[in-house]
Amino acid sequence: MINLRPEYAAKAIAMYLADSNGINNRYKSWDHCYLAFDKARKDLDKGLTTDYDYLALHLSNYLGSWGMYRKSFLQNRDYRTHLGAVKLLLTDPDCAKLQQLPSDQSIDKHWKIIEDLWVTRFAQEYEVVGRMGIPGRDITDTLATKILLGTCGCIPATDRFYKKGVGSFGGTQTFGLNSYSEIVRYYWENWDEISKHLSGISLVSQDDLTTLYPPMKLMDMCFWQIGSCIEEYDNRYYDNKEKTGKLFSEIKKDTDKHLALIEFLK
Repeated sequence: MINLRPEYAAKAIAMYLADSNGINNRYKSWDHCYLAFDKARKDLDKGLTTDYDYLALHLSNYLGSWGMYRKSFLQNRDYRTHLGAVKLLLTDPDCAKLQQLPSDQSIDKHWKIIEDLWVTRFAQEYEVVGRMGIPGRDITDTLATKILLGTCGCIPATDRFYKKGVGSFGGTQTFGLNSYSEIVRYYWENWDEISKHLSGISLVSQDDLTTLYPPMKLMDMCFWQIGSCIEEYDNRYYDNKEKTGKLFSEIKKDTDKHLALIEFLK
């Protein structure tokens, strides 16, 4: 169970938003991508056409700026490699269900859709067959969740910092039903309190002031920032030359963990 205190979650979200406000900041590529897909869905609902090529370019730029072209099969492909996934995410009825935060009764159903996309359908669309002929081996959990975060906003991107942030405060780091259930339930149980501590801070995309950041994007901001601060803490107090404190993972009490983050969440 994730035990990060709501006031610290709010501090992390506020810090992330403050750091992402610069002109042409790479964080903005998420906004550009998400809003383009959101508009495309609305256009399709109205019976209008959409430009899948344009959306594939948005997805490619977002993934590139978020580090997904390093040591990946994607670095050997152009942006049109995303066309199949783009069409799937916009036209498949199951993918449309991911737009809504699941209720307690629908978490399992949502997870099955996400798991099927990750394990099978993305591998088919990207024509990925890894070593030993295993389909989808190169569709990592990090890549799959970054695609879903950028296009649907339905799950945090389970990269290194996010996992470190969640794992340090009692959450499951391994990508799966447990980790997905925990983050959804953490949001349900704590958002009212978190939002009180965010009073006066805008939670809408600066690219479109009518679009609120979806819940799982806010959770991604929160725990990515926590993980980043933990790494900064470890680098400052426990480098190879002079150990002036404990590693964050060596701090056992929850109270001490929260106190250790205070100077980094400003």
